[in-house]
Amino acid sequence: MKKIIAIAAVIAAIVGSAFATSSCTKQEGDFMYEVKVDFFDNMDVLKSKFDDAFKEAGCDKLSPTSSLWHLNGEKNACDAKVKNAFLAKAKDIDNNRSKYGLAGALAIKGQKVTLEAQYGNEKYTLATYTFQQDDAK
Repeated sequence: MKKIIAIAAVIAAIVGSAFATSSCTKQEGDFMYEVKVDFFDNMDVLKSKFDDAFKEAGCDKLSPTSSLWHLNGEKNACDAKVKNAFLAKAKDIDNNRSKYGLAGALAIKGQKVTLEAQYGNEKYTLATYTFQQDDAK
């Protein structure tokens, strides 16, 4: 009987340590974000239109010439904040191209923009948006 209790205690300890080191732990640190386009965006005209959205989300640009944005905090919170800002700006650009000086200047209907994220060595796609409105809008 003592052996059964000892074995049960060992199993419980192993299971408990497995749960403690599972992916349920929060990831905190520095996160990098970048907008990628699947078409020729001469001089990053479209990509630069996302800058104010990232600033409003609390991100810092790594350098004036870089297209990478930085945010520090908890992974899920950072990703959600930047993803929401990206998607809102993409929809706004799609619906109001003339407001951004893009009407007729850049044919983006049907083109896709992607928000890439990086945490340490892990790179992942956070969101994508495909432009749907006519280019002359």
